Amino acid sequence: MTNIDPVQSAFVQGRRISDNIFLSQELLRGYHRKSPTPKCAMKVDIMKAYDSVRWGFIIDILKAMAFPLVMVSWIQACITSPTFSICINGVSTAILKAMEILAKILAEKSGHPLFKFHWKCEKTKIINLCFADDLMIFSRGDVPTVKLIMEGL
Repeated sequence: MTNIDPVQSAFVQGRRISDNIFLSQELLRGYHRKSPTPKCAMKVDIMKAYDSVRWGFIIDILKAMAFPLVMVSWIQACITSPTFSICINGVSTAILKAMEILAKILAEKSGHPLFKFHWKCEKTKIINLCFADDLMIFSRGDVPTVKLIMEGL
């Protein structure tokens, strides 16, 4: 069984993706006010290059070029799914989700001594909230912290 990061609200039993919407609204409340602590909120649009290509077109081309149907089905699974698994010595690993991996990278960066949490997130250790193909990242707005986040991205 795969552990799902709490920032993936839509995939945690008993939670909805709307929970992240409400939480992000709360975190952004008052951003326009001056504060002695610099704040940083980043919205990252996760878009794969093939998101703008009609998948059916790719599949039709592969079939027209006489690719083996099994290979066409493999390619179709790769381009239409945001999840992947790795096969090592014939044994499939747990399913990997791109946003899950990114959340783990950001969590690792938050363990660096120079990383400073957003002042509303320090207690809960929230760094990011996921929304399908979008990501909200919250931190203190100092240069070392933002550099760590950029390294993670």
